[in-house]
Amino acid sequence: MANTHFGFESVDEKEKARRVRGVFDSVAESYDLMNDLMSGGMHRLWKRFALSQTGLRPGQRALDVASGTGDLGAGVARQVGRDGLAVLTDINREMLARGRDRLIDKGFAAHVEFVIANVENSAAGFGVTKDIGDSIVEWGVDVMTSGNHIWDKKEVLDYIPTEPRLLRPANYPAGVPGRGAYVAQSGDGRSVGVINVMGRVFMLNIDDPFTTVVREIESVRERTPLVVVDFHAEATSEKIAMGWHVAGKVTAIVGTHTHVQTADNRILPGGTAYITDVGMTGPHDGIIGVEREPALARFLNAMPARFDTASGDLRLHAVVIAADAETGRASAITRLSLSLADLHALSGATYDEAGTPGAR
Repeated sequence: MANTHFGFESVDEKEKARRVRGVFDSVAESYDLMNDLMSGGMHRLWKRFALSQTGLRPGQRALDVASGTGDLGAGVARQVGRDGLAVLTDINREMLARGRDRLIDKGFAAHVEFVIANVENSAAGFGVTKDIGDSIVEWGVDVMTSGNHIWDKKEVLDYIPTEPRLLRPANYPAGVPGRGAYVAQSGDGRSVGVINVMGRVFMLNIDDPFTTVVREIESVRERTPLVVVDFHAEATSEKIAMGWHVAGKVTAIVGTHTHVQTADNRILPGGTAYITDVGMTGPHDGIIGVEREPALARFLNAMPARFDTASGDLRLHAVVIAADAETGRASAITRLSLSLADLHALSGATYDEAGTPGAR
Protein backbone atom coordinates (compact mmCIF):
# COMPACT_ATOMS: atom_id res chain seq x y z
CA MET A 1 0.00 0.00 0.00
CA ALA A 2 1.32 3.47 -0.88
CA ASN A 3 2.56 5.81 1.84
CA THR A 4 1.11 9.23 2.58
CA HIS A 5 1.52 11.90 5.24
CA PHE A 6 -0.15 12.24 8.60
CA GLY A 7 1.19 15.36 10.26
CA PHE A 8 4.96 15.08 10.03
CA GLU A 9 4.92 11.29 9.75
CA SER A 10 4.96 9.07 6.69
CA VAL A 11 2.34 6.30 7.09
CA ASP A 12 0.54 3.92 4.77
CA GLU A 13 -2.90 4.95 3.54
CA LYS A 14 -4.77 2.42 5.69
CA GLU A 15 -3.03 3.64 8.83
CA LYS A 16 -3.80 7.25 7.95
CA ALA A 17 -7.48 6.43 7.57
CA ARG A 18 -7.45 4.76 10.99
CA ARG A 19 -5.75 7.75 12.61
CA VAL A 20 -8.06 10.30 10.99
CA ARG A 21 -11.04 8.32 12.20
CA GLY A 22 -9.53 8.26 15.67
CA VAL A 23 -9.10 12.04 15.68
CA PHE A 24 -12.73 12.67 14.82
CA ASP A 25 -13.89 9.97 17.26
CA SER A 26 -12.04 11.77 20.03
CA VAL A 27 -13.37 15.26 19.28
CA ALA A 28 -16.99 14.45 18.38
CA GLU A 29 -18.39 15.53 21.76
CA SER A 30 -16.52 18.86 21.71
CA TYR A 31 -16.47 19.46 17.94
CA ASP A 32 -18.84 22.45 17.98
CA LEU A 33 -16.99 24.11 20.85
CA MET A 34 -13.72 23.65 18.95
CA ASN A 35 -15.24 25.27 15.87
CA ASP A 36 -16.43 28.19 17.99
CA LEU A 37 -12.97 28.70 19.49
CA MET A 38 -11.03 28.30 16.24
CA SER A 39 -13.30 30.51 14.15
CA GLY A 40 -14.39 32.96 16.80
CA GLY A 41 -17.97 31.86 16.16
CA MET A 42 -17.72 32.77 12.48
CA HIS A 43 -18.54 29.20 11.39
CA ARG A 44 -22.12 29.79 12.45
CA LEU A 45 -22.38 32.79 10.14
CA TRP A 46 -20.84 30.76 7.30
CA LYS A 47 -23.46 28.04 7.82
CA ARG A 48 -26.27 30.60 7.79
CA PHE A 49 -24.94 31.99 4.55
CA ALA A 50 -24.71 28.48 3.05
CA LEU A 51 -28.33 27.81 4.01
CA SER A 52 -29.42 31.08 2.42
CA GLN A 53 -27.96 29.88 -0.89
CA THR A 54 -29.56 26.41 -1.03
CA GLY A 55 -32.84 27.47 -2.64
CA LEU A 56 -34.57 24.62 -0.80
CA ARG A 57 -38.35 24.75 -0.44
CA PRO A 58 -40.83 22.84 1.74
CA GLY A 59 -41.44 19.30 0.47
CA GLN A 60 -38.08 18.94 -1.26
CA ARG A 61 -35.32 16.43 -0.49
CA ALA A 62 -31.74 17.26 0.47
CA LEU A 63 -28.55 15.32 1.22
CA ASP A 64 -25.97 16.77 3.60
CA VAL A 65 -22.66 15.04 2.86
CA ALA A 66 -20.00 15.12 5.62
CA SER A 67 -22.70 16.39 7.96
CA GLY A 68 -20.52 16.23 11.07
CA THR A 69 -22.60 16.95 14.16
CA GLY A 70 -25.63 18.07 12.19
CA ASP A 71 -25.61 21.89 12.47
CA LEU A 72 -26.13 22.43 8.76
CA GLY A 73 -28.44 19.43 8.54
CA ALA A 74 -30.77 20.90 11.16
CA GLY A 75 -31.06 24.05 9.07
CA VAL A 76 -31.76 22.01 5.95
CA ALA A 77 -34.45 20.06 7.82
CA ARG A 78 -36.15 23.34 8.73
CA GLN A 79 -36.11 24.43 5.10
CA VAL A 80 -37.67 21.28 3.64
CA GLY A 81 -40.19 20.96 6.48
CA ARG A 82 -42.26 17.99 7.58
CA ASP A 83 -43.29 17.11 4.03
CA GLY A 84 -39.66 17.06 2.83
CA LEU A 85 -36.72 14.83 3.64
CA ALA A 86 -33.26 15.76 4.89
CA VAL A 87 -30.64 12.98 4.93
CA LEU A 88 -27.37 13.40 6.81
CA THR A 89 -24.32 11.26 6.10
CA ASP A 90 -20.78 11.18 7.45
CA ILE A 91 -17.97 8.62 7.31
CA ASN A 92 -17.33 9.02 11.04
CA ARG A 93 -19.70 7.06 13.24
CA GLU A 94 -19.16 9.17 16.37
CA MET A 95 -19.83 12.42 14.54
CA LEU A 96 -22.96 10.95 12.95
CA ALA A 97 -24.19 9.70 16.33
CA ARG A 98 -23.72 13.18 17.79
CA GLY A 99 -25.67 14.69 14.89
CA ARG A 100 -28.41 12.10 15.33
CA ASP A 101 -28.78 12.90 19.02
CA ARG A 102 -28.91 16.62 18.28
CA LEU A 103 -31.63 16.21 15.64
CA ILE A 104 -33.67 13.98 17.94
CA ASP A 105 -33.40 16.57 20.72
CA LYS A 106 -34.60 19.28 18.32
CA GLY A 107 -37.54 17.18 17.13
CA PHE A 108 -36.30 16.66 13.57
CA ALA A 109 -35.82 12.88 13.71
CA ALA A 110 -39.26 11.86 14.90
CA HIS A 111 -41.20 12.19 11.67
CA VAL A 112 -41.80 8.50 10.96
CA GLU A 113 -45.32 8.20 12.28
CA PHE A 114 -46.51 4.94 10.73
CA VAL A 115 -44.65 1.70 9.99
CA ILE A 116 -45.71 -1.19 7.74
CA ALA A 117 -43.70 -4.41 7.50
CA ASN A 118 -44.21 -7.48 5.33
CA VAL A 119 -43.67 -10.35 7.78
CA GLU A 120 -44.35 -13.46 5.68
CA ASN A 121 -40.73 -14.66 5.98
CA SER A 122 -40.10 -13.56 9.57
CA ALA A 123 -40.07 -17.11 11.00
CA ALA A 124 -36.62 -18.05 9.66
CA GLY A 125 -37.84 -17.54 6.12
CA PHE A 126 -41.11 -19.43 6.41
CA GLY A 127 -44.27 -17.67 7.52
CA VAL A 128 -44.93 -15.95 10.83
CA THR A 129 -45.82 -17.15 14.32
CA LYS A 130 -47.82 -15.47 17.07
CA ASP A 131 -44.74 -14.87 19.21
CA ILE A 132 -42.87 -13.28 16.30
CA GLY A 133 -45.86 -11.21 15.20
CA ASP A 134 -46.46 -9.93 18.73
CA SER A 135 -42.78 -8.99 19.03
CA ILE A 136 -42.83 -7.12 15.72
CA VAL A 137 -45.80 -5.06 16.89
CA GLU A 138 -44.06 -4.36 20.20
CA TRP A 139 -41.04 -3.07 18.25
CA GLY A 140 -43.21 -0.37 16.69
CA VAL A 141 -44.72 -1.83 13.52
CA ASP A 142 -48.30 -0.60 13.06
CA VAL A 143 -49.52 -3.04 10.40
CA MET A 144 -48.07 -6.35 9.17
CA THR A 145 -48.62 -7.49 5.58
CA SER A 146 -47.81 -10.83 3.96
CA GLY A 147 -48.00 -12.89 0.77
CA ASN A 148 -47.88 -16.46 -0.46
CA HIS A 149 -45.87 -17.67 2.58
CA ILE A 150 -48.44 -16.49 5.11
CA TRP A 151 -49.69 -20.05 5.70
CA ASP A 152 -46.27 -21.71 6.13
CA LYS A 153 -46.74 -21.97 9.90
CA LYS A 154 -50.02 -23.72 10.64
CA GLU A 155 -50.46 -21.86 13.94
CA VAL A 156 -51.16 -18.72 11.90
CA LEU A 157 -54.62 -20.18 11.15
CA ASP A 158 -55.49 -19.51 14.81
CA TYR A 159 -53.45 -16.29 15.08
CA ILE A 160 -54.59 -14.30 12.05
CA PRO A 161 -58.32 -14.17 12.97
CA THR A 162 -57.41 -12.65 16.37
CA GLU A 163 -54.83 -10.11 15.15
CA PRO A 164 -56.40 -7.52 12.82
CA ARG A 165 -53.02 -5.86 12.25
CA LEU A 166 -51.76 -8.98 10.43
CA LEU A 167 -53.04 -8.98 6.84
CA ARG A 168 -53.14 -11.66 4.16
CA PRO A 169 -53.73 -10.82 0.48
CA ALA A 170 -57.27 -9.52 0.02
CA ASN A 171 -57.74 -11.47 -3.20
CA TYR A 172 -57.70 -14.87 -1.51
CA PRO A 173 -61.10 -16.53 -2.06
CA ALA A 174 -64.00 -15.84 0.29
CA GLY A 175 -63.88 -17.87 3.48
CA VAL A 176 -60.09 -17.77 3.91
CA PRO A 177 -59.13 -16.72 7.47
CA GLY A 178 -58.00 -13.17 8.12
CA ARG A 179 -58.50 -9.92 6.27
CA GLY A 180 -56.83 -8.05 3.43
CA ALA A 181 -57.20 -4.47 4.63
CA TYR A 182 -57.02 -2.57 7.89
CA VAL A 183 -57.26 1.06 9.04
CA ALA A 184 -54.91 1.87 11.91
CA GLN A 185 -53.94 5.02 13.81
CA SER A 186 -50.60 6.72 13.19
CA GLY A 187 -48.38 8.14 15.90
CA ASP A 188 -49.95 11.57 15.47
CA GLY A 189 -53.51 10.21 15.62
CA ARG A 190 -54.35 10.05 11.90
CA SER A 191 -56.05 7.11 10.22
CA VAL A 192 -53.96 5.16 7.69
CA GLY A 193 -55.43 2.42 5.54
CA VAL A 194 -53.31 -0.55 4.47
CA ILE A 195 -54.33 -2.96 1.70
CA ASN A 196 -52.56 -6.23 0.87
CA VAL A 197 -53.05 -7.91 -2.53
CA MET A 198 -51.08 -10.60 -4.39
CA GLY A 199 -50.24 -10.99 -8.06
CA ARG A 200 -51.05 -14.05 -10.16
CA VAL A 201 -48.25 -14.17 -12.78
CA PHE A 202 -45.96 -17.07 -11.73
CA MET A 203 -47.93 -17.15 -8.46
CA LEU A 204 -51.09 -18.80 -7.13
CA ASN A 205 -54.12 -18.51 -9.39
CA ILE A 206 -56.32 -16.77 -6.84
CA ASP A 207 -58.89 -13.99 -7.40
CA ASP A 208 -58.14 -11.02 -9.68
CA PRO A 209 -55.96 -8.52 -7.74
CA PHE A 210 -56.81 -5.62 -10.07
CA THR A 211 -60.54 -5.86 -9.38
CA THR A 212 -60.02 -6.63 -5.70
CA VAL A 213 -57.73 -3.68 -5.02
CA VAL A 214 -60.21 -1.17 -6.46
CA ARG A 215 -62.96 -2.54 -4.25
CA GLU A 216 -60.72 -2.37 -1.18
CA ILE A 217 -59.53 1.16 -2.01
CA GLU A 218 -63.10 2.43 -2.32
CA SER A 219 -63.94 0.93 1.07
CA VAL A 220 -60.86 2.25 2.88
CA ARG A 221 -61.06 5.74 1.37
CA GLU A 222 -64.44 6.18 3.04
CA ARG A 223 -62.44 6.37 6.29
CA THR A 224 -59.15 8.02 5.30
CA PRO A 225 -57.35 9.56 2.30
CA LEU A 226 -54.08 7.94 3.42
CA VAL A 227 -53.98 4.52 1.73
CA VAL A 228 -50.95 2.26 1.22
CA VAL A 229 -51.00 -0.91 -0.92
CA ASP A 230 -48.56 -3.80 -0.53
CA PHE A 231 -48.61 -5.62 -3.87
CA HIS A 232 -46.95 -8.98 -3.36
CA ALA A 233 -46.01 -10.21 -6.83
CA GLU A 234 -43.31 -11.96 -8.85
CA ALA A 235 -43.51 -10.31 -12.27
CA THR A 236 -42.16 -6.80 -12.70
CA SER A 237 -44.66 -6.16 -15.50
CA GLU A 238 -47.60 -7.03 -13.25
CA LYS A 239 -46.30 -4.73 -10.51
CA ILE A 240 -45.81 -1.81 -12.88
CA ALA A 241 -49.27 -2.40 -14.36
CA MET A 242 -50.75 -2.34 -10.86
CA GLY A 243 -48.91 0.91 -10.15
CA TRP A 244 -50.59 2.61 -13.10
CA HIS A 245 -53.90 0.95 -12.21
CA VAL A 246 -54.03 2.65 -8.80
CA ALA A 247 -52.12 5.86 -9.65
CA GLY A 248 -53.97 8.80 -8.17
CA LYS A 249 -56.19 6.52 -6.08
CA VAL A 250 -53.77 5.69 -3.23
CA THR A 251 -50.94 7.34 -1.33
CA ALA A 252 -48.45 4.60 -2.17
CA ILE A 253 -48.10 1.19 -3.76
CA VAL A 254 -45.05 -0.78 -2.63
CA GLY A 255 -44.03 -4.04 -4.28
CA THR A 256 -42.80 -7.00 -2.24
CA HIS A 257 -41.82 -10.66 -2.76
CA THR A 258 -38.62 -10.77 -4.88
CA HIS A 259 -36.27 -9.84 -1.99
CA VAL A 260 -34.30 -7.54 -4.33
CA GLN A 261 -34.68 -3.78 -3.91
CA THR A 262 -35.35 -1.94 -7.16
CA ALA A 263 -34.16 1.56 -8.00
CA ASP A 264 -37.35 2.85 -9.64
CA ASN A 265 -38.92 4.68 -6.72
CA ARG A 266 -40.91 7.65 -8.01
CA ILE A 267 -44.12 9.62 -7.67
CA LEU A 268 -46.76 8.62 -10.21
CA PRO A 269 -49.35 11.10 -11.52
CA GLY A 270 -51.94 11.94 -8.91
CA GLY A 271 -49.45 11.77 -6.03
CA THR A 272 -48.96 8.01 -5.69
CA ALA A 273 -45.54 6.87 -4.43
CA TYR A 274 -44.33 3.74 -6.24
CA ILE A 275 -41.51 1.20 -6.10
CA THR A 276 -41.48 -2.19 -7.86
CA ASP A 277 -39.88 -3.97 -4.89
CA VAL A 278 -38.86 -2.60 -1.51
CA GLY A 279 -36.29 -5.39 -1.06
CA MET A 280 -35.49 -7.59 1.92
CA THR A 281 -34.55 -6.97 5.53
CA GLY A 282 -32.23 -9.80 6.46
CA PRO A 283 -28.99 -11.51 5.37
CA HIS A 284 -27.59 -10.46 2.00
CA ASP A 285 -24.58 -12.77 1.73
CA GLY A 286 -26.75 -15.65 0.46
CA ILE A 287 -29.22 -16.07 -2.38
CA ILE A 288 -32.39 -14.07 -1.59
CA GLY A 289 -31.99 -14.84 2.09
CA VAL A 290 -30.87 -18.47 2.13
CA GLU A 291 -27.39 -20.00 2.27
CA ARG A 292 -25.55 -19.90 -1.05
CA GLU A 293 -24.35 -23.47 -1.36
CA PRO A 294 -27.65 -25.42 -1.35
CA ALA A 295 -29.39 -22.76 -3.44
CA LEU A 296 -26.60 -22.79 -6.03
CA ALA A 297 -26.54 -26.60 -6.04
CA ARG A 298 -30.23 -26.62 -6.89
CA PHE A 299 -29.45 -24.67 -10.08
CA LEU A 300 -26.49 -26.93 -10.93
CA ASN A 301 -28.01 -30.38 -10.40
CA ALA A 302 -31.79 -29.80 -10.05
CA MET A 303 -31.81 -31.97 -6.93
CA PRO A 304 -33.93 -31.08 -3.89
CA ALA A 305 -32.04 -29.46 -1.04
CA ARG A 306 -32.72 -28.07 2.43
CA PHE A 307 -32.64 -24.27 2.43
CA ASP A 308 -31.43 -22.67 5.65
CA THR A 309 -31.44 -18.95 6.34
CA ALA A 310 -28.16 -17.18 5.62
CA SER A 311 -26.57 -15.17 8.42
CA GLY A 312 -24.15 -12.56 7.06
CA ASP A 313 -24.31 -9.01 5.69
CA LEU A 314 -27.51 -8.10 7.50
CA ARG A 315 -29.29 -5.15 5.89
CA LEU A 316 -32.53 -3.26 6.40
CA HIS A 317 -34.40 -2.41 3.21
CA ALA A 318 -37.26 0.07 3.38
CA VAL A 319 -38.80 3.15 1.84
CA VAL A 320 -39.72 6.37 3.61
CA ILE A 321 -42.80 8.07 2.17
CA ALA A 322 -43.86 11.66 2.83
CA ALA A 323 -47.52 12.47 2.24
CA ASP A 324 -50.10 15.17 2.81
CA ALA A 325 -52.49 13.95 5.50
CA GLU A 326 -55.42 15.95 4.13
CA THR A 327 -55.23 14.90 0.47
CA GLY A 328 -53.41 11.58 0.81
CA ARG A 329 -51.02 12.60 -1.99
CA ALA A 330 -47.39 11.54 -1.62
CA SER A 331 -44.64 14.10 -2.15
CA ALA A 332 -41.55 11.89 -1.79
CA ILE A 333 -40.44 8.26 -1.63
CA THR A 334 -36.88 7.51 -0.54
CA ARG A 335 -35.18 4.11 -0.58
CA LEU A 336 -33.19 2.92 2.42
CA SER A 337 -30.54 0.19 2.39
CA LEU A 338 -28.81 0.18 5.78
CA SER A 339 -26.13 -2.22 6.96
CA LEU A 340 -25.89 -3.51 10.51
CA ALA A 341 -23.13 -0.97 11.17
CA ASP A 342 -25.37 1.81 9.83
CA LEU A 343 -28.18 0.75 12.15
CA HIS A 344 -25.88 0.55 15.15
CA ALA A 345 -24.61 4.04 14.40
CA LEU A 346 -28.15 5.40 14.05
CA SER A 347 -29.28 3.72 17.27
CA GLY A 348 -26.27 4.92 19.24
CA ALA A 349 -25.16 1.37 20.08
CA THR A 350 -21.59 0.17 20.06
CA TYR A 351 -20.63 -3.22 18.67
CA ASP A 352 -17.60 -5.51 18.56
CA GLU A 353 -15.86 -6.99 15.51
CA ALA A 354 -18.31 -9.91 15.49
CA GLY A 355 -21.21 -7.49 15.20
CA THR A 356 -22.47 -8.05 18.78
CA PRO A 357 -24.07 -4.83 20.01
CA GLY A 358 -23.48 -3.34 23.41
CA ALA A 359 -24.90 -0.38 25.29
CA ARG A 360 -23.63 3.14 24.79
